[in-house]
Amino acid sequence: METEAEQAHFGSWSIFSFVSSAIILIAFIVAIFSMYRIHAPIEASMVRVANETGLPLQNVRINSVFFGDVPVDGVSSYQALTPAYRYAALHVDVAGKKFDLVPEDYVGETPLGRGKFTYRVRRQYDDTTMYFDLQDATRDTTE
Repeated sequence: METEAEQAHFGSWSIFSFVSSAIILIAFIVAIFSMYRIHAPIEASMVRVANETGLPLQNVRINSVFFGDVPVDGVSSYQALTPAYRYAALHVDVAGKKFDLVPEDYVGETPLGRGKFTYRVRRQYDDTTMYFDLQDATRDTTE
């Protein structure tokens, strides 16, 4: 037979085990649900590319979306881009040379959302090097 002291010791151990298990279970559930935050679906933006470089652009891509060739002072057709941000990766061929402009990340950026936007490609110079710059997307006012 167990003594009263043994029963009290066993009882306090059971309460400790139960409370500890409950705390661990609650922490586990919170961790799981925090990984699956509910976000509103990201809407596609309709974007196009305006060539303000003075040179014809070939094989223009914004992120992974292909826009084709864009003539001098020309504008591409609209393409759906999900998600689109105010800046993006630009991949373009000019006079047989490949140029890439890739942002580091989109941390802190908000998607542009629904609407029509234009990215403007401009030619820049740095000492003796020519490069291309993608201006922040602007919302188009004409539909």
